[in-house]
Amino acid sequence: MFDIIKFFDSRGTPTICAYTKCKSDIITSVAPAGKSTGSHEVLTYPIIKGIPNIGQSFKFFKQNKKSIEQAFAFEEQEEFDSFLEELDETPNFSDMGGNLAIALSMLFLKVKAKEQNKQVFEYLNPKPKLNDLPKPLGNCFGGGLHSNNKIPVQEFLVLHNKKLISDNVKLNIDVYKAIEKDLHKRKIFFGKNDEGAITANITFNDAINLVEDAIDKLGEKSKYGLDVAASSFYAKGKYEFENKKYSEKEFISFWNDFLKKHKDVVYVEDPFFEDSFDAFAELQKKTKALICGDDLYTTNKDRFTIGVKKKSTKAILIKPNQIGTLSRMYETVKLAQKNDIDCVISHRSGETSDNTIAHLAVGLKGIKYIKTGTISGERLAKLNELILIEKLIS
Repeated sequence: MFDIIKFFDSRGTPTICAYTKCKSDIITSVAPAGKSTGSHEVLTYPIIKGIPNIGQSFKFFKQNKKSIEQAFAFEEQEEFDSFLEELDETPNFSDMGGNLAIALSMLFLKVKAKEQNKQVFEYLNPKPKLNDLPKPLGNCFGGGLHSNNKIPVQEFLVLHNKKLISDNVKLNIDVYKAIEKDLHKRKIFFGKNDEGAITANITFNDAINLVEDAIDKLGEKSKYGLDVAASSFYAKGKYEFENKKYSEKEFISFWNDFLKKHKDVVYVEDPFFEDSFDAFAELQKKTKALICGDDLYTTNKDRFTIGVKKKSTKAILIKPNQIGTLSRMYETVKLAQKNDIDCVISHRSGETSDNTIAHLAVGLKGIKYIKTGTISGERLAKLNELILIEKLIS
């Protein structure tokens, strides 16, 4: 028995849970959803009158349920995912919806692991080692589309390099709590955004100082990064950043100067518009920091191939639901590994307790980082799963 049901994500938005009963266990797979989305992602749901319609995905599943159930008899992930592509007949899953596709694709993986009495990570990686676990990038302060403040930059991400992921998770939380304490002390009103990160109506420079002060107080060799999400404030060839407009050339200089000044910033995601391959390459050439492409690539192998040729970035964000199937995601990860480009597997702003990306992070080997928040249940579901995997491996 295979079926789908409507669940709700961390924003209270409906999403798709695919589930089945296997060896007396109920196996579920739930699709997340992004708010800051790249225009080259697959469609989350079929478009009806200009609006994504989850009901059409349920209708599609009902019409094709028998053949989908039969497809779970396939042995290989690639076979099943190819079946989904053929069933949909569009390159961006506009008929079934990318969230239905990824929910089914992840469910297939979990079923195959269960049939062999294995955890997903060990099904993918039969001999896992501690160094297969990723380092967590913890979102501790937020702006942009995820928050209701005036800071254009979307995420301020803290990073630690301890041997054990449990230690790194704890240190990220310590920085988060130090920021909370500082804001309390300064009597600055603050809240939490879509990803559970702290948000306050302060300037970008104030936020930088806030994060750096929290890191200094912790006394660890902490580093941090930014998810700029620059496409969200780009229009008509200009970047409008804190009431000032920058040309692309000026914005390259802005970030280059910033990185020279702030030596502890080791990661910058989407500092430019999603089609600006050359601007990414220019900044990456000037800095030792990891420049990472999210909206630039959308986990799409064809777009990533352009970036590889242009040497646009030294890192790529991996989001399974951006591309619709695990097989497509695997192709992109393999291309990154072939070219020594770091993979950062990531949650979405609209998340659930589904912990599949934690298993993918270990199972695929070579996933260097995981970006899945710092505090809030749906984020910690992934981090706690990694802590458990670490224990099982050790």
